[in-house]
Amino acid sequence: MKDDALRARLRQALDREFAHLEPSPAQREKICQNALGGNSMKIRPRPSFGLILAIVLTLMAVTATAAVLLSAQQVVEETAVPMALNNDTPVRVVESYSPDQVAALIKAANENGITLDETTGIMQALKKGEGYYESEAIMEICRAAFGGLFGEWTIEEQYWFTDVMVRLNYADENWYCLPGPEDMTSDQARQLAVELVKRQYPTAAEIEDERYYIRYESFVMDYDEDGQPMGPIWRFEFHALDLTHPEYTVSFDRQGNLLFSDESAAFADGPFTMSGLISQIHSATRSRHWLQSDWDQNAWHLFREYLPQSDGDNGWSMERDAYLMTEYPLPDENDIPKEQAVDIVRQSLDGRELEVETAILMAYQGQRFWKVTFMEIQNGRRANRFSWEIDSRTGEILAQNVWGSGTGWSGYVPQTVYDLLHEGMLTEAEAKALAADGLRKALQDDAVPFDDPACFTCNVSYLERRQMWRVEFRTRDLRFGSCAAEITEPDHQVSITKLSAPQADGDTLYQRYQEVYGSLIYAGQDVLIRFSSDLAALSPAGWKGKLLQKTVFPPLSEAKISLSDAVDIAARVNESTVHEEMGSVLLGTDGNPVWKFMLDGEENCWVYEVDAVTGQILDVEAFKPDNYDFDDPLKRLTLRRDFMPAYIAEFGIERAAAVEVTKAFADMTYDEPMLPLLEDPDGDGIVHYETVVDGLTVTFRADAPGCDSYRVVFGEDFLPQTVEIVEP
Repeated sequence: MKDDALRARLRQALDREFAHLEPSPAQREKICQNALGGNSMKIRPRPSFGLILAIVLTLMAVTATAAVLLSAQQVVEETAVPMALNNDTPVRVVESYSPDQVAALIKAANENGITLDETTGIMQALKKGEGYYESEAIMEICRAAFGGLFGEWTIEEQYWFTDVMVRLNYADENWYCLPGPEDMTSDQARQLAVELVKRQYPTAAEIEDERYYIRYESFVMDYDEDGQPMGPIWRFEFHALDLTHPEYTVSFDRQGNLLFSDESAAFADGPFTMSGLISQIHSATRSRHWLQSDWDQNAWHLFREYLPQSDGDNGWSMERDAYLMTEYPLPDENDIPKEQAVDIVRQSLDGRELEVETAILMAYQGQRFWKVTFMEIQNGRRANRFSWEIDSRTGEILAQNVWGSGTGWSGYVPQTVYDLLHEGMLTEAEAKALAADGLRKALQDDAVPFDDPACFTCNVSYLERRQMWRVEFRTRDLRFGSCAAEITEPDHQVSITKLSAPQADGDTLYQRYQEVYGSLIYAGQDVLIRFSSDLAALSPAGWKGKLLQKTVFPPLSEAKISLSDAVDIAARVNESTVHEEMGSVLLGTDGNPVWKFMLDGEENCWVYEVDAVTGQILDVEAFKPDNYDFDDPLKRLTLRRDFMPAYIAEFGIERAAAVEVTKAFADMTYDEPMLPLLEDPDGDGIVHYETVVDGLTVTFRADAPGCDSYRVVFGEDFLPQTVEIVEP
């Protein structure tokens, strides 16, 4: 199998996104306590003999019962898999665990000696009281138990894990294989892989040295061009753990015949840019999230060693200059341990809840110190970042600083260096204040509370190559609109880039709600009801406002069947086997209310309208993968029979037809989508096609040979009846 195809199938089976749920703080605390095994134990300041004896007896009991602890595979088979299968309905795969299930799964792992890293997604979901995707949760438990990434696991572990994904409908088939009695063992295959690489490449003398290489291995089914299995093959990748060694790949069949080999030159042989160096260190150190905050001290030391040899990414970079002014030494016996530096910071926090992001040993002008960066947690959510600089010899606190997301790299360099390079420039706080003053002046309202975090969130970033600050105030309050400004250096000229009137009108209220609540598809029925009530008092002039004003959002109590039941009804008649519901609304009509929701399947997406009383499917429209974003999002909030006449009246039947053709035939999944129709960015019409309109029939005739032509026929209700490819 080709490398890209294998990786694509792995990503499809294993990569999932977060599920977002919102329990109360009390529920969140209960979930966390349950996950850790109940209420925390109170420890006496000075242990008595009885307590010491109890500890000894406990240790003896743990030793005696260690043999009965469940393995990671048993935890998954006995806890994770049954919970996932119980979540599914007869016709629909539910892909995420609930917050309670996340807690139960972490508790089962902890009780059996599987410790999950605090930075993993499942642990972050636990802290926030959120659900989490099943496949990722199982993957993270297995990573903690088996060690390393998927390719570092044994052949048996890879096969078992993929089999679990098949049983849970996250993979179509298990393309991993187990060696049979007639096959070579894993040890024999590893030895053969080393011999083949060394035979092919004299530079590979050190590929067995674990200081320089990590080995990924697999035994997978190979397929021909028609997708027919040809038998399993062995594949080994030898990834360099530094920048000076080449990397190697080799594959061979079960008889040991060489099928493929490759050598990649050592990264340090260059040339390379700073961003390329960062990416290579991510790869070499197996950075969990491909973020510099994941790096250990060895990675920072390696980065600084090779940084002077890098190019500056085609331009001046203040960040690169800051790194070059900083040393990242390896700790020695005179440095306090990193953990002690973190504890020193924690002791000065007065009980505030903070989450460690980085702890980096730095040196500047002979001063060695740990820079410890925390993220403050407020109500279960991330808020401000703080940094402390701790003398690595004495433990003295040298500096403290608050820094924003727009200047994230300031957490990776000494504050003195950061300040020196920004000397004479605005600080982040000054840029924010200057932008706020400029925006208030433009709004002619000195009372707009840009500084109130309950009303606005502020994002400040500095664009180095343009020498310009960008400040955006995103509204969190319906009384105000989002605004933004840019400020140039060194003249500090303010330019307004976005200005929203404080009072939304009938045509901007929809956008205002989107700014405050995010997509209204996911905001909840109560928000939609409030929006409808607010809009009723206004007089929209545009087609969107008028259409939404006619749309009714009834309370959920008017639905006689649940959303889950409606989704199951749609899933029963749907051709796909995996159905993920992607946002829903309940719409009112002259008759029964209607559930409207999107199902995301394996090969298509569908938007359904289902009678919320009878369960009858009233309407369904299909989209090729990922191209529903090409359609107007307003359609998701209205009945299609109301949306289409309003859309056509506003934009014309030609544009509506172009959208229908794109929905039916384009596939936005790929990096270079082959769109059958492209709309002119300036809105002057359809390009590359001759458009012929005959009443309710629109034909697009291609003006280039080899291109398809299309025909769309609308009914009297303006709903599309036929969307087809026709002869040129």
